[in-house]
Amino acid sequence: MSGGAGHIADMIARIRENEEMRKSRKYRKAKQNYHKILHKTDVSYHEATPEELEKLRKKIKKQHIIDDWKIVFKLFLSLIITITIFLGIYFLINKRIN
Repeated sequence: MSGGAGHIADMIARIRENEEMRKSRKYRKAKQNYHKILHKTDVSYHEATPEELEKLRKKIKKQHIIDDWKIVFKLFLSLIITITIFLGIYFLINKRIN
């Protein structure tokens, strides 16, 4: 036998499983529901006014600033914790040596 026999057998098994799945009632029902949702056309789009766009931009900028400060705070806090741990280990080692 050549080196790829196991892979080929697995491929054939997957093809059979997929064919059985496509024939199942559950798959057909899911497919029909998907097509019903996909082909709905009752979606209405709203054109935003320049004032609404500006308001949205300000809101997004404010959220970005808040997110940036959260990252800085987490970085600072993790730095303090890391330094505290290293100092604790350093003093513990020095205390045992002396």
